[in-house]
This record gives sequence, structure tokens and C-alpha cells, in this order.
Amino acid sequence: MVDIIKLAGSTPKIKTLAVSKDYKTPKDLSVQMPLGKILYARRLYYGNDKPMVLVDCYFPQDLFPGFDVILKSDEPYYDLFKSKFNLEFSRSERTIEALNLKKKEAEIFDVPVGSAYSYSIVKTYDTLNRLIEVNVCWLMPDAMHFTIEQDE
Repeated sequence: MVDIIKLAGSTPKIKTLAVSKDYKTPKDLSVQMPLGKILYARRLYYGNDKPMVLVDCYFPQDLFPGFDVILKSDEPYYDLFKSKFNLEFSRSERTIEALNLKKKEAEIFDVPVGSAYSYSIVKTYDTLNRLIEVNVCWLMPDAMHFTIEQDE
């Protein structure tokens, strides 16, 4: 997300809003993590000090011991996957929808309830084809514009 914000011409900043161990995924999230214990983090990504992307992150807790401490640092975590856990990403799958913000997320972005946003679920896999991360993203279209290319 940091790289996407940079590509959009903004200076990125991350604020971690919550980190929780032994978390259960919400029922409306149609993805089941392969391991029983989930590490959850809610992070707000800023561009030029304006909130741009709200991300709920779900990780298999057993694969990443001590990762909750790293997430509390407000630092990007993808580079840490490789350096701390020797993980290589192989692929990701994403869905994108356009919806209207509900009250809780509208307050975080400081916009009116019902504002348009893009909602995306991203599933990331490692080279062993393990699901290692699920992100649920709220992207504000008036704050961030980017192109997604898809390989066939």
C-alpha cells in the first residue's frame, strides 16, 4: 500500500489503529484462514496526511510469531515478511466493488456517511501456495487513483 500511495504522488504514513491476537474473522468475510489462530491489525494509510486507505489485515498467527509487535510499529510489513520470516510472495487474488461508506468508516475518513468508496478483498499466497494474508481495504476514490493490471 505504501508503494501505491507513492505512485499516486503522495507521501505515505501509516497509523495502526488496532492489533489483536487470537482473533476470529468476521462472518461477512467469505475467506477462511487455514490456521486456527488469527492475528488481526487495522491500519490507516495516509497520503500527504490525508486518510486514503483503511485496511483490516488478517494473518495466520502461527506462521508469524512476534508479528503483533512489528505491526504496532506503524512500519510497512511486506519487507519484514522476507527478512524476518523468509517468505516470498507468489500471487494474490483480489475482488473490488464500489459501495457507500457506513458510519464507522466514514468517521475514520472524515467524510459524510454514504460517500462512495472502493471495497477490496486481497488474498496473498506464498511460494508454497499457503494463504498467508487477507486484507480488506476501503479506498477513497477521490483521494487515490491507480490502475490495476491483470495477468491472464
